[in-house]
Amino acid sequence: PDVTDFFATLQSPITPLLPSFWAGETLFASLQGGRDALHIGALWTTALACTILVRAANERWFFAGFSKAQEARKARFTQLRGLDRLACALPISIVRRHLLIKDTKIFLRDVSQWSQLLLLLALVLVYLYNFRVLDLERIPYMSGVLKNVYAFVNLGMAGLVMSTVAVRFVFPAVSAEGGAFWIIRSAPIPLHDFLWSKFWTGLVPVLVLTEGLTIAANELLGIDPFLKVVAAAAVVFMGLALVGLATGLGARYPRFGADNANQIAGSFGGVAFMVLAVLFVLVTIALLGWPASNYVWHRMRGVPLTTTVRVVTAVCFLTAAAMSVATWLLSMRSGIRALEEMDATPA
Repeated sequence: PDVTDFFATLQSPITPLLPSFWAGETLFASLQGGRDALHIGALWTTALACTILVRAANERWFFAGFSKAQEARKARFTQLRGLDRLACALPISIVRRHLLIKDTKIFLRDVSQWSQLLLLLALVLVYLYNFRVLDLERIPYMSGVLKNVYAFVNLGMAGLVMSTVAVRFVFPAVSAEGGAFWIIRSAPIPLHDFLWSKFWTGLVPVLVLTEGLTIAANELLGIDPFLKVVAAAAVVFMGLALVGLATGLGARYPRFGADNANQIAGSFGGVAFMVLAVLFVLVTIALLGWPASNYVWHRMRGVPLTTTVRVVTAVCFLTAAAMSVATWLLSMRSGIRALEEMDATPA
């Protein structure tokens, strides 16, 4: 019975106020050989009402919006004094500070860039809501095991979200300079500072998003505190590695002639990054999953950890951390070397 109740909680919410419910009732009645006039009428009248409302909205706002679309955009983001003050408060060099301000303002000006984050935020909220309504307590003899399994599923999802955001927003960062990259090459700006500014500009929002996603999901699941710490630390190391990998490969395989960021993300370098990122996430979860689960298993049963288990756990954790740091630093070094080789060639 507990398992039956658990699966019952997974069904879609049913309310008689939704058109989907009316359509379902109408279809069910027709399959029974009858006719549900009430719900058919509700569907048609609702569709008619929506059509009238959309027509009224079109007459009210379309011409005004069309007229404004033909005008030049207001320079809202070029006058963000708060952004300048915030950048001045950061402990970074003047060159990186101005590069950070430039990249942020360019990102905010391009509606096609930051508007996609709204869709991603909506997907994250739906993802968290699923954890909120997942009632694992209905199967108490498996709830502890399932929570720990979901903790690593959540970590894997956070890694994939991080990879997706990185390939869409971080990987094209160098290529987004376009034909104006010759200004960077000609200016007295070290390419080392240029690429590292791209890295830090992408790392902070990626970490905020994925760390918040991981912490919130683990809190909703109510997993073991040790797994919460492991997951939070793993997200930090994965963030350094994946953002560094995206930045480095973006500098190694730039496409300055691309029309938009989607073309850059779908290039050979973007596909190579996604393949490497998925492999990296899988290896990281494998290195962290066994020792963390082993620790929780011993703790749930009150069995003390042996010296061998402690050593193997420490080795797995250190290996995952070392792999992340190596991926981060080697990718950035490769990207800087690629830019320097490009700078050594004629413009």
